Amino acid sequence: MKRMIIAVAATLSIVGGMFHNASAVEKDVKEVEMKRVVYVSPEVTSKVEELKEDMKRQSKVVKTFREKKRDVASEIKSQKSQKDANVQNQLMEERKSPFDDNLQDGLWETQNFAYREIDTNAVKKILKEKKISERIKTLEVEKKKLSQNVDMEKQVLSQMKIDLQELNSLDGVVFNPNDVTELSNISVKQMRQILQDTDLQEFAPVYVRIEKELHINAIAICALSALESGWGTSKRAKEDHNYTGFGVYSDEAEGINAASGEENLLMTAKHIREKYLTKGAVYDNGPSLVGINTMYCVGDTWAYKITDIGYRLMAKLNE
Repeated sequence: MKRMIIAVAATLSIVGGMFHNASAVEKDVKEVEMKRVVYVSPEVTSKVEELKEDMKRQSKVVKTFREKKRDVASEIKSQKSQKDANVQNQLMEERKSPFDDNLQDGLWETQNFAYREIDTNAVKKILKEKKISERIKTLEVEKKKLSQNVDMEKQVLSQMKIDLQELNSLDGVVFNPNDVTELSNISVKQMRQILQDTDLQEFAPVYVRIEKELHINAIAICALSALESGWGTSKRAKEDHNYTGFGVYSDEAEGINAASGEENLLMTAKHIREKYLTKGAVYDNGPSLVGINTMYCVGDTWAYKITDIGYRLMAKLNE
């Protein structure tokens, strides 16, 4: 597979690379689905599921308090309406009081006191109004407490959501062929694990360093070098320290080699970052492997082969 010829040979040498070693090993995987995959350790997965269940229960608690608060607010409204109606009725009764016509009606005189006949209906209304007022006061206090409970339980739920976000990011390894600038969050230990029994394992710290310094997904750059070098076994890799096919635009090309494999990986990653992943750069065609493939390599299977390797590396995290 040869690099796409761009203008002149000088430009080609900058673009770099040919995957003749890897292409002999890797199958044609054009039909690989390009999708984002995430690995989360079993321990974290268990905690996430447990927290999700807790969040469901907490949501029900918040809902219950909200419903109680709504019921109390509705009763307060009803009690106030009843109180207003009683006041109106009392005003109507006062307007037609029998004592307005004859003040002597219902009045008994004794030696020392004068007693007016007690209007029992009026007393009952007064007592009822007082009872309603006390009930409204009690309900207002209950409503306030329920509001405080709702706020408190919502805070607990919010903290659970934060905890869930932290758990989802904890030990979560990401590989996204549609955006190689999305970090993998992989550790050196995990990288060594997925490269066990390969000639690329020694570069585990380098892939992680590239991700931290250049913001290129470590899985993606690792898969690229695995494809280019036949998992570190190619002649160019062993003799020229060229694990990425950098500068190899034909079978006869010498390539842009380096003093060490680490230097070669860093050099390639910087080139991809500056020329392909920087907005407005000369070969900028988006952050996907397919986008990089457009100007980086002749043929349209390169991106799919790297993606396939990336998926296989991710699968090793479960082993």
